[in-house]
Amino acid sequence: MITKPMSGSVAGRPSAVADRIGRTLMAVNAVATLVAFVNGILVMNSAADDRVVTEA
Repeated sequence: MITKPMSGSVAGRPSAVADRIGRTLMAVNAVATLVAFVNGILVMNSAADDRVVTEA
């Protein structure tokens, strides 16, 4: 029995629009992660020494 894909995908690959949307969301998430990381470093650098707590 030969079955056809239900959507416009070829050989299990997503459509061009779905691929572009996925790549755009991944890029936005990557930028947001980097911004949060840099913000965390800046906050830690600006905090006074008595405010920073480290536990081993």
